[in-house]
Amino acid sequence: MSSEEISDDAACAADNCIDADCNVRDTYSTGTGQPRPLGQTIRARFYPGFNATTQAWALNRINALQGTCGATGYRCEHCNQCVLKSNASLDHVVPVATHWNTTGRNTDQNTRFQWYNDTNNLEVVDRNHNSSMGSGGVNYRRDVTQNFSGGPNC
Repeated sequence: MSSEEISDDAACAADNCIDADCNVRDTYSTGTGQPRPLGQTIRARFYPGFNATTQAWALNRINALQGTCGATGYRCEHCNQCVLKSNASLDHVVPVATHWNTTGRNTDQNTRFQWYNDTNNLEVVDRNHNSSMGSGGVNYRRDVTQNFSGGPNC
């Protein structure tokens, strides 16, 4: 058994988000009643979004990237093309799925929140690029370790 695995007699923090087998519980779409993709569930529950400081950094970064793109544009840090500011999106250089698999499923909510808002791991990209990159091909792990603690909705 690896150091990341949990033995049968180990306990995890079972709650509304984690089941007794130390796995992330599914969430369901209100429209269809079908389970949401695991990545959407993990991001919604355990990576709650950007704080005000990160949002202010993003606005300053967009303005710094304006260059020759005109008043309504900026230069995408992914493709280096001029795109509309209204299409700006923050992208994690190290994907959230990678963080979850290596650290996030083994730590507390505050640590995940700090990582999510670390501007050293963010770049401003076109929303279409960000959506198309997804998790970079990394699949989220469903299991958590003994050191895991959930978010405010757990």
